[in-house]
Amino acid sequence: MLRRTIAIPVAEVISGGTKQEFYEDVRKSLDLSRQAANRTVSVCMQQDETLWSGGKAPKLYAYPVIASEFPGVASVAANITNTVTQQYRRDRWEIQKGRRSAPTFRSFPWPLLNNKSDSMVHVTDAGEYLACRIKLLSGWWVVRLAGGSSHRDQIAGLRN
Repeated sequence: MLRRTIAIPVAEVISGGTKQEFYEDVRKSLDLSRQAANRTVSVCMQQDETLWSGGKAPKLYAYPVIASEFPGVASVAANITNTVTQQYRRDRWEIQKGRRSAPTFRSFPWPLLNNKSDSMVHVTDAGEYLACRIKLLSGWWVVRLAGGSSHRDQIAGLRN
């Protein structure tokens, strides 16, 4: 079974600041990613103005507009713009015909990239508990994830 999302509450912030500061940074990161996703749709719509007037479909490229909003984490900007542009490109003809409205995002998850070139999440199994190192806007945070029987399936998913 392929898992795309695993949600485990944070029990304690080990390093990076206080728990309140951690949640503020999470909120800022999520808000920025949502704003970037919506702005990417706007940029794609602007670039498609020649298409709407009967011209040729242009190549959509929103990264330069969004990248400046993500200092130090340009890979996140690239991930957001690529994901949103692909979704917009898939629906662009339906949008042009008026059968579908342009996508809007009320939330857009901060992409926690895990690939060969850039890993923003590191999970460490400390035996009794799981520690997680996460990169957000203000830097790296180390948190202890909640354990116990109520989170058994999530912890097993992370360990796998």
